[in-house]
Amino acid sequence: GVYRPDSGTVQVDGQPVYENPAVKSDIGYIPDEIFFFPSATMEDMRRFYKGLYPRFDEDLYRRLYDIFRLPKNGQIRRFSKGMQKQAAFHLALAMRPKVLILDEPTAGLDPVGRSEILGNIEAYRQAKNATIMMVSHSMEDVARLTDRLLVMNGSRLAMDGTPSEVFSRAQELLAMGLNIPQVTQVFLKLKALGLDVKSVYTMEQAVAEIVRLRG
Repeated sequence: GVYRPDSGTVQVDGQPVYENPAVKSDIGYIPDEIFFFPSATMEDMRRFYKGLYPRFDEDLYRRLYDIFRLPKNGQIRRFSKGMQKQAAFHLALAMRPKVLILDEPTAGLDPVGRSEILGNIEAYRQAKNATIMMVSHSMEDVARLTDRLLVMNGSRLAMDGTPSEVFSRAQELLAMGLNIPQVTQVFLKLKALGLDVKSVYTMEQAVAEIVRLRG
């Protein structure tokens, strides 16, 4: 929405994004490398976001403190990386975006922080029927959250399908230098050993398959 595309168009709900403030106000973006003003607190950033995004919801912003439990007046740059990521989600969700774009949202987080962030993403999607676009190298995150996967290889679209369709092409993914969920790797090895197992890509599917095998 900032740079004019060399070719083609980017649209949301049929409306172009470029030089369209009304459409851009409905889009939230959380980059991999989080940026806040050097001495900013959460309250400083609240005032900034409120002036920038007309859909910013003050009531929702206050309620989100019960979820993220962040200091209101501490300098964000002194937060841990996980807390800074939570601060970015706190502010982005208060915008009530129709489209939320996430670049490696769980990178650098410990398992607890990763689980909390993914849970909040899914809760927001269900509550607001929002579109979530996520760029990630974590196949576990992708398998848990997505209903459609686009796989890029050398700047070209290599695959486009449901998680089941894409992860069933595990060998192609590995040949591209991409990973697959660990549980998928385990079941591929079981299949190679001669066990009659289905392809799975989530822990829930793995448990159901093990139960099926046990009869």
